Amino acid sequence: MSFALEDVRADIFAYAQVNLPQDVQRGYVPQPEDIPLVNGSFLPYVVVRFGDMAQGGGRSMIGARGDQYYMMCDFMCIGPTPTIAEQVQSKVIDVMLGYKPANAGQLNKMPGGSSFTLLDSDSKPLAFLAVASFRVSFNIVEP
Repeated sequence: MSFALEDVRADIFAYAQVNLPQDVQRGYVPQPEDIPLVNGSFLPYVVVRFGDMAQGGGRSMIGARGDQYYMMCDFMCIGPTPTIAEQVQSKVIDVMLGYKPANAGQLNKMPGGSSFTLLDSDSKPLAFLAVASFRVSFNIVEP
């Protein structure tokens, strides 16, 4: 492994797709008008968003490529009601907390799990979002 950032992202995303009962997508929450509705509602789903890597506390004698890094990943849980979005968020925390991607540390829960309302063009609630944030540590050289 010469550069682990995308490998860690792909591992986390694949694990979430296999182990969460909801549809899991990677990227960004769609605009409210792009959320597919069936009979005025939709099935809850999860969008995984990965942050950039940042230098952690551990420093290596071999230089920056041997230092410890971390990356944030947010699981945005979208549901037709606030309660459903929060139930999906709870499931995400249960499944993802402590998961250890290959060549990385475990996913640790971070504070800041916010809730949002997605409004349609008439300012009516269309969907509800609850966020579960995690942090994972890794190195970018072979262990």
